[in-house]
Amino acid sequence: MSKSTLRKELAGFDAEQLREIILDLYSAKKEAKEYLDFFINPDLDKLNNKTLEALGKEIGRVKRRYVSPRWTRVNALIKNYASLNPGAEHVINIYWSAVKIAAVEMTHYYVSPTFEPGFFKLFDKMLEYGDKNQVLDIVLPDVLKYIDNTTGSSKKSIHYIGINLKQRLELFRPSMR
Repeated sequence: MSKSTLRKELAGFDAEQLREIILDLYSAKKEAKEYLDFFINPDLDKLNNKTLEALGKEIGRVKRRYVSPRWTRVNALIKNYASLNPGAEHVINIYWSAVKIAAVEMTHYYVSPTFEPGFFKLFDKMLEYGDKNQVLDIVLPDVLKYIDNTTGSSKKSIHYIGINLKQRLELFRPSMR
């Protein structure tokens, strides 16, 4: 059903019928409950903590002694967060937090073969989202500081992350550095 068809159908209901539909939807779907809870009482701190906890759990997921996040779930968590419309500046911060969580996992533990490509895709998505919504400047100072700190590291895995993030940033927007 399209949005316009739904709008036409809902126009035929009175206020009491609409309340019943909303309450039934609230009871039936977890996503609708989450959305309506946030719509009625927009507690960003609670939402951020819940999302970051879920991201940390998924990114740190271990399978057969290797850190092996399901990147589709990581992206779905961020997409779900963004669907609640907390503001683009909050979404970009969630992206950056997810990148930092993944970087820590990548440098401290054995990671699955899919970890590295997923990590760099997540970074690229963060850049694209920030550029598209004109909020990249919010996290860019932290990103540049992180890159500077990691490229100077004596630990090879940390240095590797910094070099690759720097290259991706330069490919994304050559005038950045």
